[in-house]
Amino acid sequence: MKNGIFFFFPFPSLRSWAGELKEPESRWPNTGAEQYRWHNTSETQENSFSARLRSYPGSGFAVPIPRDEDERNALFDELESVRWLDERTRAVFVDFLVYNTNIDVLSIVKVMAEFPPTGGAIPSINMRNVRLGYLYPSRSTIFDLAWDGILLGVVLVYIIMLFVGCKRKGFKKQVLHFWGILDIANYFLFLIAYVLKFRAILICFNIDFPPPHNGFTNYETPGWSIDMWRNLMAISTC
Repeated sequence: MKNGIFFFFPFPSLRSWAGELKEPESRWPNTGAEQYRWHNTSETQENSFSARLRSYPGSGFAVPIPRDEDERNALFDELESVRWLDERTRAVFVDFLVYNTNIDVLSIVKVMAEFPPTGGAIPSINMRNVRLGYLYPSRSTIFDLAWDGILLGVVLVYIIMLFVGCKRKGFKKQVLHFWGILDIANYFLFLIAYVLKFRAILICFNIDFPPPHNGFTNYETPGWSIDMWRNLMAISTC
C-alpha cells in the first residue's frame, strides 16, 4: 500500500508467547504448519523485549500474516477455531515495517499486548527509526562514509598514542589517573559502538531492500544494533 511518501509493507509477523509452553496444544491440528511450531530466537530473529509487565524472550509461536484479504481472514478463522490464543498466552506481538522515501528512514514497528493472569490486556508499542544508509552503506552519501572513516582514524591514532605513552612513561603514570581511565573508557565505548554498527551492516548484507512482496523481513536485530550504536556514541562524546 502506498500513501504519499510512506510505503507500508503489509506482510507483518504475528508471534505469541505462552510461558514455558513449547509443544503444540493437543487441540491444534497436527499439520506441521508454521503457526503450530515453537520458533527459537534464531528462527524469529528477535531479541528479548522488555514491556510493561516483564521481559519476553525472542522465541514463541509465530506466523506470517498474508497480504491477501481472503487468505488473511481464513488464517485468523483457523487460529480462532483452535484457540491459538488462550488463557495461557501471556503476550502477542505484531511486527511490521514502514518506509519513508522522503527522508530514507525505515521504521521497525512492534505492537504488542500483554495478558496478565488477573485478566485484561495491556497494549504497548515500540518503534525503531533507522536511516537505511546505516544498514546499507551503498545508500549513504560520500560525506557520511568519509566522516565514519575520519572518526575511526582519529580514535586509532589516539589508541596508538596511548600505547606509545605507556611505553615511554610506564602504564601507571600514563593510565592510572582520572583522565587516563576516562580516555580508556571512552575508546572502549567507541569501539563497541562501531562493532555494533558493522554488525548491523553485516546482517543486512544478504537482506535485499525493499522486502519481498510475499514475505516478512525482520530488521529487529540490526535496528537494535543501530540504536545501541547511537546511544554509545552519545555517551562517548559527552
